[in-house]
Amino acid sequence: MKIRFAIIGAGWRAQYYVRIARALPEIFECVGIFCRSEEKAERTAALTAMNCFTSAEALLKQNPEFIVVAVSKQNIPSVVLEWLERGVPVLSETPAALDRVMLERLWTASDQGKNLSVAEQYMHYPENTARMKLIEKGLIGTPYFLYLSKAHEYHAMSMIRSYLQVSTGEGYVIAADSASFPTVQTLTRKERIRDGRIINSTRTAAWIRFGSGKAALYDFDSEQYCSLIRGSGIRVQGVSGEITNEHVRWLDESFSEQEAVLDIRTRTVETESENPNFQRFEEVEEIRFQDEVLYSPPFGLCSLSQDETAIASLLKEMGGYVRGENKVPYPLSHALMDAMMAMDLRKAVESGTRISSEKDDPWLK
Repeated sequence: MKIRFAIIGAGWRAQYYVRIARALPEIFECVGIFCRSEEKAERTAALTAMNCFTSAEALLKQNPEFIVVAVSKQNIPSVVLEWLERGVPVLSETPAALDRVMLERLWTASDQGKNLSVAEQYMHYPENTARMKLIEKGLIGTPYFLYLSKAHEYHAMSMIRSYLQVSTGEGYVIAADSASFPTVQTLTRKERIRDGRIINSTRTAAWIRFGSGKAALYDFDSEQYCSLIRGSGIRVQGVSGEITNEHVRWLDESFSEQEAVLDIRTRTVETESENPNFQRFEEVEEIRFQDEVLYSPPFGLCSLSQDETAIASLLKEMGGYVRGENKVPYPLSHALMDAMMAMDLRKAVESGTRISSEKDDPWLK
């Protein structure tokens, strides 16, 4: 039976869910898109060829199993609360909220996370999935340090906790700073730039220590997601080895050093999209490590980007969750801690002081 969902919002992020529903019609059915005005609904219907509504009651008559909230960051928590009050399970885009008050309201309104999940997709990326399988197998021993320059703020906090296997109840201390540097801009969310314009990009670095003694070095440039001249990287170190991007070093049973690489096989997908971000991308066909397959596409090859495939995995897990078939894909307690850590990161930069976690946050108990 198809997983039926509806979308609240019609912007950049909402379009990801539209593309997923189109690419995988045998698995997902988007029963409608909710827009704030008739004009927006007409434009969105013409763009997506999907039913668009300006009435919540009309949308709910389509019987979605859950609602995807994909509006602006500032409006996410208030819109989530609106739909929770209607008794509909919600999968919310990131971040869960931008301040502690709204985090607490979400926790309370969602009955302590029982009918609300957050679409934090980064650990569902193929390479992250493959690396985590090696870590869970114990290949590099217990992980204790992570260098991360792949994602910003709340996405990065989720990756840090996941790679270091840090629980939501663990305290932390954050020290951070930022600086601006001139950078030639090459790409935005909407256009390829070729005029050599120079902007100031902001690089933020943070040192995060957890109560267990584990630590992470966060390093992110504000241009990093789109820039064609800024790369990214990751290094996770365990007691008996490390993984640096695709390279793995570890000790075998006789304590002899071993080294191998993740074999990442991709195919190039070209589309007719007018957006340069989606005109050409690499779809992962398989990731192997030595003789073991660590990752294969969960939906087969379906011409979705890595980001879209990761989100599709969350959508499927959310469908199973509301049907009682599996656990919640990303527990709300995790999402709220990651959002709180992102706030504390910004606070550490702005104040120039170390910021410690609060022990009385209700989602940590």
